[in-house]
Amino acid sequence: MSHLGRPKGGPEEKYSLKHILSAVETALGTKVQFASDCIGEEAERKAAGLKAGEVLLLENLRFYKEEEKGDKDFAKKIVQTR
Repeated sequence: MSHLGRPKGGPEEKYSLKHILSAVETALGTKVQFASDCIGEEAERKAAGLKAGEVLLLENLRFYKEEEKGDKDFAKKIVQTR
């Protein structure tokens, strides 16, 4: 998981981490899965399904204003994704 840029008020296509997916795959030398959100059902399902050595990139944390505020409830949701 990571953050990129300073999106204003929610998701902005230009700040999506899906744009760096191929670069991450090249750097790691392996296929990388992508979840279109950093929390929620899809992210949890994909994280839970990872096998040893597999990699999952979660969407930009900064798409949530709670990320920069240090919101504890948001942090708990992220922990559930692991």
